[in-house]
Amino acid sequence: MVQVCLALNVPVISGNVSLYNKAHDTNVTSTPSTGIIGLKDDINSIPKDEFVREGDRAFLIRCDLWQGEFYKAEILGGEYKFAGDWNAEKLRNFLNELRRFVIKYKPRTSVAVGKLGGLFELQKMSSKGFSVHLSGDLLETLTKEHLYEVILTVSDRDALEEFWSDRNFEVIDLGTVIQSELRVEGQPVVDTVHWTQTSAECIKNHFGLE
Repeated sequence: MVQVCLALNVPVISGNVSLYNKAHDTNVTSTPSTGIIGLKDDINSIPKDEFVREGDRAFLIRCDLWQGEFYKAEILGGEYKFAGDWNAEKLRNFLNELRRFVIKYKPRTSVAVGKLGGLFELQKMSSKGFSVHLSGDLLETLTKEHLYEVILTVSDRDALEEFWSDRNFEVIDLGTVIQSELRVEGQPVVDTVHWTQTSAECIKNHFGLE
């Protein structure tokens, strides 16, 4: 956290969190949360955190510093996997470019991908009855946890691809937003959009993942 704050020139003004919790000889997952307060010139174009418009194009933009299985591994009782290196300059560049893109093109949806990875985030974004139909080749990358990723929706697909084409960050086309539940290769991911902590188990069972 210190390294990130230094990279972004963001002060830590307060904080209180317990990272070591246990109950009945069982680990309780640590849940530290961070937030940044900023100023915005225009409140009329704040992106939503769910899909809201049919016909928009959804993309995942990735600054891949770390990847692995963390929260999902704990839920499933699996092995923690972690790989990557800290790179302050790369993160700083990613956030600066992301900010430029949002100011210029005003995406309708903008969400930072969190625990359990992109597939879980897409499911949460589908709560209003709009979603995407994913191809099967995206499943593996979307069920891993990466730092850092965002999901955006825009009306101008070409503008997004042109903007990010020479910026050395991974851009994944998730498809067109339609009025539907989230599907992979035509299959609904789960029967309901209201996931619980068993969502990682749902993913594993539904798609036969190890």
